[in-house]
Amino acid sequence: MRRVVLIFLFLWMGGFAQERPIFTRFDKTAWQEYNQKYSAIENSVTSLDIQLDKKIELATTYNHYDDLIESLEEKIDLGETAELRYYLGGINGLKALSVYRLFALPYVRSMLNNFKRSLELNPNYTPAIEAYVESLCLVPSIIGGDLKKALQLSEHLLQLNTIEGYFSKGFIAKSKGEDEAARVAYAKAFKELEKQEFCTSDKEIFFKNKSLNFSFKIAEVSSQYALSPSIGLCAINYFIEHKSYLYNIPLEWAYYRKAELHLLLNDLEAAKAAIDEALTIKPDFKKASALIENKIE
Repeated sequence: MRRVVLIFLFLWMGGFAQERPIFTRFDKTAWQEYNQKYSAIENSVTSLDIQLDKKIELATTYNHYDDLIESLEEKIDLGETAELRYYLGGINGLKALSVYRLFALPYVRSMLNNFKRSLELNPNYTPAIEAYVESLCLVPSIIGGDLKKALQLSEHLLQLNTIEGYFSKGFIAKSKGEDEAARVAYAKAFKELEKQEFCTSDKEIFFKNKSLNFSFKIAEVSSQYALSPSIGLCAINYFIEHKSYLYNIPLEWAYYRKAELHLLLNDLEAAKAAIDEALTIKPDFKKASALIENKIE
């Protein structure tokens, strides 16, 4: 099974994050339910390989990062692949975000090491290149960040896939505080998307072998930089329509981004409808409520 994850890494400035990324967490009210299902898998009469696959799926569904890390490490012991290393790197990144900064360092280092190992196994595995570039940009150099390495990898990614490469270059520029350079790089990516007639293309083919959250990234950048909002809408609709237990971004945020894009297109009614969907999922989503309230005022 293809397991891909694009995590939103630390936005480290001077060693500490000023803004925390959006990601799903374990719901502690589901402890009993989760433990029952986990015990059922452990007590099942199946091979270790099948048990691990089921544990990985369960822990992913419930966002139980500790069990997921343990099961992925056991799975890798049975057969190492670039994809598994990439997935393990991403989950370590999410685990780092979910603990106090004092305890995050081992997970950050594991994230970097697993992305690096993924590319040693397959230098052309683009989801790992994308994730490694972002982590190298945003993690302080004292614990493994390396902007020069990130730039080298982004050049390689550009050769493999023009759109992903330009998104990578935009991310690097943004992490350096070079917002205009980021806009230029992202604009090139959207120009390529327009050339490929993204909205009418076969998106199953387009997103094949890309990080699972790449469609969300397209929409988010489109919204933040006011670039081709119609393409952003096509991307976020794809993300919503293909909701999966593998997602590590709360679905209400997808509807929030959708609302922002509708507002860029001056469609207030469609934006309201998207916000209603977001609030149906998360009634106390204050940022979503404020988006429409500010426009009405």
